[in-house]
Amino acid sequence: MIGDDARAEEKYNEVDKLAPRGYFTTKTALDCLRRERKGEIGPGAYKMFVLLESRSPSQKKEALNALLKKWPRFPAAWKELSTLLDDDVSRLAAIERGLAYDPDGESRGILLLNKALVLDRQGKKHEAVAILGTLSLDP
Repeated sequence: MIGDDARAEEKYNEVDKLAPRGYFTTKTALDCLRRERKGEIGPGAYKMFVLLESRSPSQKKEALNALLKKWPRFPAAWKELSTLLDDDVSRLAAIERGLAYDPDGESRGILLLNKALVLDRQGKKHEAVAILGTLSLDP
C-alpha cells in the first residue's frame, strides 16, 4: 500500500469500521490521508511523518519543523513536535497549533492530555483537571 494512498485509505477505513473507538493510530492515519487528498498537506506527508518514528529525537524535531514549515495544517505533526520541545511555553504553543487545525480524535486526545500536564506543572491544577474531566467524558 506504500505509494497507493487510495488503497491505504480504503484499508484504514475498514479497520476503523471494525474498531470504531480506535485501533493504534488508525484515526490519525485516516485524517492525514484525507488531508493529503484535500490538499491541506502535501502528497506523501503522512508517509514522511510515519518514517520519523525510527529517527533520534533531535532528527525527528528537525524533520517535524521542516514538515510544519511546508504544511502548517498538520495537527498530528504538531502533536508529535510538542512532545519533543524543551520548555512549556513552546510546548503549549505547539499544542495550541495542533488543536487549532481540527485534529483527529487520537491526536486531539494526546494534545489535550499533554496540555493538562503542562498546565499542572505550571500550578494551574484547576484548568488541568477541567481538561481531563471533559476529555474523560468525551466518547
